[in-house]
Amino acid sequence: MHDDYAPERLRVIIPVGGKAKRLLPLTAETSKACLRLLNRPLIEFSLLSLARQGIKNFIFGVKGYTNYRDLHDYFESGYGFSARYRISPRVHIKYQPNVEDVGSADSARINMEYYNVKDPVFAVQGDNIFDVDLKELVEFHQKKGAIMTIALREVENVEGYGIADINKNMRIARFVEKPLPKEAPSNLANTGLYMVSPEIRKIFKEKGVKEIIKERHRLDFGYDFIPYLIKTGRPVYGYTLKGSWYDVGTPERYLEAMRDMLNGRFSSLTDF
Repeated sequence: MHDDYAPERLRVIIPVGGKAKRLLPLTAETSKACLRLLNRPLIEFSLLSLARQGIKNFIFGVKGYTNYRDLHDYFESGYGFSARYRISPRVHIKYQPNVEDVGSADSARINMEYYNVKDPVFAVQGDNIFDVDLKELVEFHQKKGAIMTIALREVENVEGYGIADINKNMRIARFVEKPLPKEAPSNLANTGLYMVSPEIRKIFKEKGVKEIIKERHRLDFGYDFIPYLIKTGRPVYGYTLKGSWYDVGTPERYLEAMRDMLNGRFSSLTDF
């Protein structure tokens, strides 16, 4: 593993914005990232999986008072989390400055600038629970010379996801949002897990990106930034995720994740 991509150098950015309306009433007074799952905040499972693989630096890209309050009250700077799971040296948790972002990619942009991040970034969605082999993902990303590697997951029902149109070398040509089964280019869904090269910081400053923000008042990874990278010819690749992954975006998926975890289907959580 190239030194720049050593786990202790990687920065994990977790955009947590919005009101999570699809999960109401569960999220009426709680950040979706702190929704209780087996009596722990939902985001804690993913944090633990990454921390156990050597990740030390996390940034919560929080937007809105409820998200900030819930996450900061529980995690603070990472001391308690590290002690609870005997992680040494401890993890460091930081928070987005009080700047309104206009989407998940904009949150990454703001935090990379504010914290002067010059290392690779692993961007993770706040309502995902996942188990990823970080070493394997990083090796794939480097071997392909990718600007961004997107973790993809085989799904049975393509209609609920963004589905990748991908060639045999795993280079992504586009995503088709929520296609009908007969129109789906594959069965590989975007999981919202993005390994990103440090050069991304320069791309965020390009005129084309600024125009997207100005015209759409939005800079989301899936809808805006990934299509921009592909359109401008940047190498964007797909890595097929082998571990568990749940998008806990609806009450049905929330229950499904809970049931599977209780049945021991989440390999990194043997001690819960």
